[in-house]
Amino acid sequence: MKVKYNGRNEKLIDSIDFINDLLTLDAFYDEISNHPEFTHDDDGYSPKMISEILKADQSVVMVKTYKSKWRWSKANAYVSPKHKDTLFYNTRKLWRQPVDIINTIIHECVHVADHNDNEKNNFGHGDNKSKGKENSAPYWIGTLAGSYYENEMKEEVEIESIDIDEKRIID
Repeated sequence: MKVKYNGRNEKLIDSIDFINDLLTLDAFYDEISNHPEFTHDDDGYSPKMISEILKADQSVVMVKTYKSKWRWSKANAYVSPKHKDTLFYNTRKLWRQPVDIINTIIHECVHVADHNDNEKNNFGHGDNKSKGKENSAPYWIGTLAGSYYENEMKEEVEIESIDIDEKRIID
């Protein structure tokens, strides 16, 4: 899977660059495979099967933005079988941190791969209420992607230590 965006929003551009790098890492898919079990999976898809479906998916998911009519909409983004391989990101949610944008886009990519597997939702999360869905494949994998981003940011921010010769300090 690859994610594309032709817009100018820097947060989306940077987040999608990170996502495309992440989707090439075997370690990411290994962590999904090694997860014990996802909830809201009525069709018996194991984490290993879901990981294999995600890794094998050759989709190019286009991110398009939209502005929700209702300013307090809880929807960050959505995908629809009607618009195959298109992810609609709510511009009212661009205030969010990159880690959250990455989480959301990967969450929606899980839905794309699920639908592309056989045009049926097999490993989703039921309704659109997030409470109690943390261990469903879309939410858990989205959170995993966010943790990869947070860990990468910590590594980039490491500060080099220097030795100070106390004799050279001027009072």
